[in-house]
Amino acid sequence: MKKITVNKTRILTAAAALVAVFSLAGCGSTAVKEVPQPAETSRSEEATLETAAPEATATPAPTPDVVVPTSVTLEQEGGILNNGMTWTLHATVLPEDAADKTITWTSADESVATIDDSGVITTHAPGQTTITAASTAGGVSTTYNLVVQEVVKCSYCGGTGHTADTCAVKKTAEQQAAAVIAQQQAAAQAAEQAAAQAAEQPAAEAAQPA
Repeated sequence: MKKITVNKTRILTAAAALVAVFSLAGCGSTAVKEVPQPAETSRSEEATLETAAPEATATPAPTPDVVVPTSVTLEQEGGILNNGMTWTLHATVLPEDAADKTITWTSADESVATIDDSGVITTHAPGQTTITAASTAGGVSTTYNLVVQEVVKCSYCGGTGHTADTCAVKKTAEQQAAAVIAQQQAAAQAAEQAAAQAAEQPAAEAAQPA
């Protein structure tokens, strides 16, 4: 039997060559290629206009109803003032719980009288004018008819607002003067009577017998 001699060096060389061929061809490789994965999409990018939840909005608090004035009234509908005098008007705005009770005062003829924001009338000349008190919030108003008369001066006492014919001082003085005159007349009559009686007494005594 013929003995077969194996050349180990050639076998190793051939094996090395095969390994090199397989390596170049990618065969037999146990390495696992990583498949690139898409970048993770954020939740905000995934949301669309159709799927995005609407942002919550705050509900405004209900606004309470504002109470507006319904009427404006004055103590009087009109009056008379002497020229040079002042007078204050007071307006009442209703209802009581009206939010704004501001009043605007105006005079139809400021040459006769003017009025300020506090309702104070100042007269300037004889005549007639209409004072208006209007609510700035409710659109309601009222009027005051004012007559300004010239100041009358009494010729007897020097007072204003009346004449000598209606002067109380003159009337009192006249009454006192009349009383004095009456007293003087009564005293004179009494004196005359006493004198007459005194004259009659001697005559009567002379007529009597001795």
